[in-house]
Amino acid sequence: MLISKHNEALEGIKELFRTAGIGYELSFEMLNACDYNVPQDRKEFSLLEYEKI
Repeated sequence: MLISKHNEALEGIKELFRTAGIGYELSFEMLNACDYNVPQDRKEFSLLEYEKI
């Protein structure tokens, strides 16, 4: 889960993409390294940008 200051930044980034009119969408997910055979319990934030068709 994102802390509030990070959530505010993410919302700002998403709003920039929505209002820019460049035809891209954003998707994000919190991942845990241990789910990918990494011997650490570390949460990572992944942001994916893709072209809206």
